Amino acid sequence: MSGNTIRSLDLRRRIAWTALPTLALGLRALFPARGMDEIGVIALRDAGLSLLLVLAVVSVSYGLGRWLLTRLQSLNLTGLEFFVVATALGLGATGYLLLGLGLVGLLRPTYITAAVLIMSILMPPEAGFLGRLRVGFAADGRSIRLSPVSIAILVFGLAIGALSLIHALGPPWDYDGLMYHLLGPKLFLEAGRVFPEPDNWYINGPFTIEMIFSVGMAFGDDVFPKLIHYVFGILLVLGTYAFGRRWVGSQAAWLAVAVLLTLPTLPVWAAFAYIDLGWSVYEFLAIAMALLWLQARESKHLIAAGVFLGLAMGSKYLGLHGLIVLGGFVLLAGRRAGWRQLVRAGLSLAVPALLVASPWYIKNAVWFGNPVFPFYFGGGGWDPQRLALYTAYLDTFGVGRELVDYLLLPWNMYAQHERFGTIMNRIDLPSILFPFLLAYPFIRLRERPLNWILGISGIRFLLWATGSQQIRFLLPIFPALAIVTGYLLNGTVGTGERRPAWRLFLPLLAVGLMAITLFYQVVIVLQFASYRSVLGLESRRAFLVRNVRVFPAARYSAENQETLGRTLLLGDGREYFCHPACVPDPDHFRWAAEIVRLSSPASFRERFDRAGVRSVLLSIEDLDFMLQHDPGGVIRQAVDKLLAWREQGCLEEMYRDDWAIIYRVGCEAP
Repeated sequence: MSGNTIRSLDLRRRIAWTALPTLALGLRALFPARGMDEIGVIALRDAGLSLLLVLAVVSVSYGLGRWLLTRLQSLNLTGLEFFVVATALGLGATGYLLLGLGLVGLLRPTYITAAVLIMSILMPPEAGFLGRLRVGFAADGRSIRLSPVSIAILVFGLAIGALSLIHALGPPWDYDGLMYHLLGPKLFLEAGRVFPEPDNWYINGPFTIEMIFSVGMAFGDDVFPKLIHYVFGILLVLGTYAFGRRWVGSQAAWLAVAVLLTLPTLPVWAAFAYIDLGWSVYEFLAIAMALLWLQARESKHLIAAGVFLGLAMGSKYLGLHGLIVLGGFVLLAGRRAGWRQLVRAGLSLAVPALLVASPWYIKNAVWFGNPVFPFYFGGGGWDPQRLALYTAYLDTFGVGRELVDYLLLPWNMYAQHERFGTIMNRIDLPSILFPFLLAYPFIRLRERPLNWILGISGIRFLLWATGSQQIRFLLPIFPALAIVTGYLLNGTVGTGERRPAWRLFLPLLAVGLMAITLFYQVVIVLQFASYRSVLGLESRRAFLVRNVRVFPAARYSAENQETLGRTLLLGDGREYFCHPACVPDPDHFRWAAEIVRLSSPASFRERFDRAGVRSVLLSIEDLDFMLQHDPGGVIRQAVDKLLAWREQGCLEEMYRDDWAIIYRVGCEAP
């Protein structure tokens, strides 16, 4: 092939690849996201444009990730491993690019569009994005051969994924999304920059994945963030299979996928405007890269592990736990190599991790004097009492902090799992196949990578147990545990005559338990009926009225701000649908503690006068939940005081429905 032909082919590929993001961004700008009350065909158009924009951003990010991987030379990855690693890396880099725009005051639709298009022009992938995914499933160039069990897992997995996608295409209703995952990008886009916000502290924390959300939200598209999180869910499943295939073989890797998908809440979380699955992907890939270093002893793998740790720490403060655990892993695994090699290995991991994560922590150190604001050191309006109240709230998850509680923790995570979560906690529990891990020490065919996986996961679990015991915060180790469990289910449990029976029964058990997850997805799709909004059978407003119980009251506050003034959301942080008419309570206890200290409704009026607050919204659902996580009784005291003021005639009821009440403060300040 001549040089001219090669250049012509390369040019055509560049033009074709640039066409996708150009088309997606152009259509999204031409047809803004639909309003609250629109129904009909416009809903299908809106969903299609959201999907097209996500495909474009993920494709361009894959190209960026592929280019970055070439800087690390060859990591000896299989096709599917390369696809997962490149896509995750590219999405993280995209988040940092948008952070850069925010820090220099250019976080606006025009500059965001230009940044994405420039990325697509400069770094097109060498092969098609979807083509790379298809080729990646073939192991070492061989054709894909699936056993009946693998086919069943694939069918169930695709069905679960399809139902989760339907839910992801609906309007956002999840609590944390409305409190800060969506609100943060919205506020930054309004200002055109990233800025300090001490009241809603969450949006000051590591925000890499939320910065990706700003691409869609720049055009009013708040379904785009849900779809980005859904993509990270796909990467988590693909990564589990890809690295499981490396460590335990193809059949056991399929069973690892089945084990992961026996978590009923996983596809539910994937459909939320959350970031937890992205953070989990980065920590899991850091573990995978560290294990590659263990086998090859090449520093490039530790550098890659450090980069992914940095992305994890840049997505959630809990990513710091990953650095602690993998740092210990490197010291332990490299202890016999001599101190020079040990120092080199430690620096290969720590330096890229700290460099990648540093923008978020330096920013907070400059703005608030605390790199992990507001934890440990407070800062920016966080006095010791406010910090103590929030820390006490986080510690209320679980069943207690006594020695016996820690010993019974694995049992109680199943027996009392509803006490370990905030949302969907009735089905929020670890895979019920994880107890098979107890058999691992007793089998003869133990694999060295699996030994390290269990060790890393065990230390990570212990760190989790000392903090807020929410099962969702264990997500980074679930893929690793699923791989070891898949190995056990593939026939290593049992010996002699029993072994064939186990080989038949256990895989079928895993598939059967996937059916439970599928059942719950059907129930959720029917219960929330996202498809009605997606198909245009009902408006976004009608969907939210059905599924966000405080939504009607929040919208009433937004639409009647002239009469109500700004409305204080007591114990509720979901400002998204009533910004800027509402004053949220994202740490849940701040305003309750303020009210408890006030002596009269007149002093309430005086305290909040400067912020224009004239009314208070009581969400029955939120107060009921907070009363269960109120060790100091602060919420109860605040509610009692407000009710007493109402009896005195100083609170005028302005709105009431089955789930919320709005009072206007009637007594004037002295």
